[in-house]
Parts: sequence; C-alpha cells; structure tokens
Amino acid sequence: MSISSTFLERWRAEREELRRREHLAAQQMDRIRREREQERQRSAREEALQAQVRDELLARKQREQEQKSRTEEQQRAVQMQSLQARRDEQRQHAARARRHEALRAAAAQKAPERTPRPPLPRTPEREEKTKLFPKAAPHNERPNPQLPTRQRQEKPPGRDKQKIELRQGPALSAPRPKQVEPSPKENGAVMRRRAEESARLRKSTARARELQRRSEFRLPRPELPVPAAAALPSRPSLPRASAPITRAGLQTGTTSAAPRAAPGAEETTLSWLSTQGSFVVDENGAAVYLRGVTVDGIDKASPAPQQTLAQGLALDDSSLSILSDGWGVNLIRLPFTANSILSGTATLGANDLLNGLDDLIAQSEAAGCYVLLALEPAREAAGILPADDDYVCMQRLAIRYRDEPAVLYEPFASKSVLATNWPGIALAVIATIRREHTGSLLFLGNGTGTADVRRLPLAYGTGDPINNLAYTIRLTPQLLNTVDRASLKALSQGYPVFVSQWSDSGPDFGRSSALAADLMERFAAGWAAANWNADPRLVVNALAHQYSATRWGSQVQRTLAQPVKPLLMPFDEKREAF
Repeated sequence: MSISSTFLERWRAEREELRRREHLAAQQMDRIRREREQERQRSAREEALQAQVRDELLARKQREQEQKSRTEEQQRAVQMQSLQARRDEQRQHAARARRHEALRAAAAQKAPERTPRPPLPRTPEREEKTKLFPKAAPHNERPNPQLPTRQRQEKPPGRDKQKIELRQGPALSAPRPKQVEPSPKENGAVMRRRAEESARLRKSTARARELQRRSEFRLPRPELPVPAAAALPSRPSLPRASAPITRAGLQTGTTSAAPRAAPGAEETTLSWLSTQGSFVVDENGAAVYLRGVTVDGIDKASPAPQQTLAQGLALDDSSLSILSDGWGVNLIRLPFTANSILSGTATLGANDLLNGLDDLIAQSEAAGCYVLLALEPAREAAGILPADDDYVCMQRLAIRYRDEPAVLYEPFASKSVLATNWPGIALAVIATIRREHTGSLLFLGNGTGTADVRRLPLAYGTGDPINNLAYTIRLTPQLLNTVDRASLKALSQGYPVFVSQWSDSGPDFGRSSALAADLMERFAAGWAAANWNADPRLVVNALAHQYSATRWGSQVQRTLAQPVKPLLMPFDEKREAF
C-alpha cells in the first residue's frame, strides 16, 4: 500500500512538473510571438517613415521644379512683352516714315510749276481803276506818319534794309524763294512734319552745345606708366599630357573618385530630357538628337588594380574626348544584367561596381554625354519576361540616379521575342521606375526584338499615352527585312524612335548598315552603334588607344555628319523675332 501511494505521488509530481514546463514553454512562445509582432510593427513604421520622407523629398523636388518652371515662364513672358513692345514701336516708326515719304512725294507731284503770268493789256477801264485805287507800297517803304514830312523825304533809300542786314545778316535778309503751299488736306501732315523737324533740330543743337561744354571742362587724362618687361606676369604653362583634361575642364587621374572641376573652370551639367511629340527635348524645349555607341562588358569587367571601371571599359578621358569632341557622340549605352548590379561580377563586388558606375557617369556627363542603362535578361529565350531580380535592379538604379539628369533607362532590352502579354507587363516595368523616378526618360520596345513596331505606341489602361517614353527597335543586317516603312513612318511622326542596336555584321561590305543609316535619317531616329570595345568594332582597339576607325566606324562617322530633322515651332506673332 505504501508502494502504490509513493508511485502515485511520484506520478503526480511528474505530471505537475510536465504541466509547469508546458506552461513555461507557452509563455516563452507568447513572448517570442509578441516580440516578432513588435518587430514587424517597428519595421512597418520604419518603412512608412521612409516612404513618407521619400514622398516629401519628391514633393519638395516637384515643387522646386514647378517654381523654377513658373519663374522661367514669367521671365519668358516678360521678355516676349518687351520684344513685342520694341517691335510695335519699330513698326509704328516705319509706318510714320512711310507716310511722311508718301506725303512728301504726293506734294512734290501735285505742286505745279509757277510761270509768270503775262501782263494784262492796258485798257481805259483798268487805267481808271488804277487812278482810283493806287498800289500800296511795301511795309518797309511805307511813310511813318509820326515823322515830319521833311525827315521822310531826307531819309536815304535802303536804310531799313541795311538795318535788317546788320541785325540778321545778309543770308537771312536775302529774299526767300516763294514756297508752294500745301493743299488743305495735306496741311495737317505738313505741319506735323515741320514740328518734328524743328524739334529734331533743337535737340541736335542742344546736344552739340552740351558736348562742347563738357569738352571745355574735361580734365586731361593722366598717362599711366608702362611696366617693364620683367614686371609683367608670365603666362601659365599648359598641362602635361599625363594629366588629361576633359572638355569641361575637369582633370582626372586613376582614382575612383568622381572628377572635380578645376578652379575657374566652367561646369557643364547636362539638361533633363523629356519627349515632345516626335522629338526628345531639353529643359528649354530645344531638340536633342541622341546618337552614340554601345560599350559592352560590365558583366565581365575586371579592371587592373590601378584602373577604374571606366578605364577597364575603354572609357577613360582620352576615349571620351575622342567620342565627344572628335566624333560628336552624345550618348553611351551600357548593357548589363541584374545579377551584376545586385551581386557584383567575378572580380568586383556590388558596391565597387556601383561606385565605378558612378564615376563613369560623372566623367561621361563632364564630356557632354548621356548614359543609357540597358538592363538585359539573364538568358535569352523565347517568351521570357522580367524576373524578380530585374524589378529589384530597376528600383535600385532608379533610386540611386533619380537626381542625375545624365542617366537614361532602357529596362529589359531583350534581343529575343518576349511573351505575348508583354504590353501589359511593360506597364509594370514602367511603374517600377516611375514610382522612384517620376521624370525619367525610358526606352522600350514592343517585345519582338526586331525592327517591327506593331503594338506600339504603348498606353495606359485608360487609353492615355505614356509620357517621356521613346520606342526602340533593332537594325542589324539580319533584321532589315522586318522593317515596315509605313508603320515606322506613322510611329515616328508622333513619338521618338530609337535604334538601340545598330550593327554591321555580315559579308555585304557595309551595304546593310548604309541602308539602315538612310532609314534612320529618313525617320529622324536616334541610335546607338555597336560596339566601341567589342566586335564589330568601331575602332581598331579602344582599350589600347588605337582610335583608327574601321570600315564600320567610318560608316558611323558619316552618319553622324548627316543633317538632322529640325524642330519646327508653330508660327506665333507674339514670338516673332525682328
């Protein structure tokens, strides 16, 4: 009996201990759950705070841009008003001058030449009238009734004329020619002309007197001593070739830091780009024709220990100077994959690659070139669409360069045929970038990877067109047969068209690339020629600074020299320049 009671007590103690442990485990699970909920709420609050800060920054930037645009519009309106006033004044002056000339010519034509009338014959009636009404003497020869008769008779003839000559001079006292009086209709215009001429004469006389008075009281200017030749400052020597200087006066070395402007150098900042009809325009509304080269190799970039990413891609200061100043290029297209931006390459980490990309963009902007970031799919296959990493990469780049006007975006530049629902997916791609960078200029195609422009232009679900969007095609010798000239002409008349890949790879000795160049000129399309540092090469070897143009490079240079389509503004009388 004692054994059973001992067993029961032990069993009860074990049950109590088990129950206590379960209670402690439940309490611990509840605490962990509460901590996780608090962490989740804290993360949500931080994300909301970051989103609020980002929205405030975007709103402030938008307000600043709107204020700037309003200020520029007001200044433009004031300038146009002043131009209009000056133009109206000049027109009125010209009209008055024409009226005066016309009146003068009409008066000269209407004025008859006066011929002396023949004397009337002497008749008895006329002689009787002359005796009754004798002819009055001139005013200066009339007798003065206040003088005595003897003095009037002793007055020498011509004495009044001598007094007039002494007082006015012989030129003024001479008899004036008889002038032709204007007709009653022309009397007002003639009087106004005479008043203007007399006022002009008085003004010129007063100005001559004032100048003479100033010249009498002007002090002589002291002569400055001439400094000796040794005292003159010496001219600074030109920089050496080992320290290249970009077009904006920037001096760069081999460090990875962004180039800084030299003291007194003029900083060249590129303008924000947008679309206006079939043109890409800057902030002032001037057309910008994007024509450049494709630089391949970011995914496989492996610069030397003392090299930057730009130098590893053959985009150092010397190459940028050749491209911008020598060739006239204003765009550099950089294709890459999302894995390189998110995880880095075989030799560069993600942060090092992004820092090198920052330096490359800064040097390109200093040289006057825009940078087109072209995101390509990880693998080319039929029916492929952007993956999760592609969206993350787009968002990260949009956040990083949303304050950089030199950066343009070509999201998902595929060479293969995409899925049939690409137009709907393209809206999600656009929204991913526009959510972080509202004013970005995007380059997108219809998902066929050819020169076909069917299913373009893209539009929102409401049917409204998408702003700041240029449409891309590819022109290679193998894709020239996919060009529908009618559809391409219709698209190019309302939207900007850009050839994202223009290459020359074929045994036809450049005939296909020449036809493509003629097509781009006809439809005013921008383009990026492939490639600067890879086959088919535009120069012999850009990495070794061998810049002799190949046959393909010579074709690109000839295309750069072709005329561009002008941006014609509608006639507006208020904006008419004179």
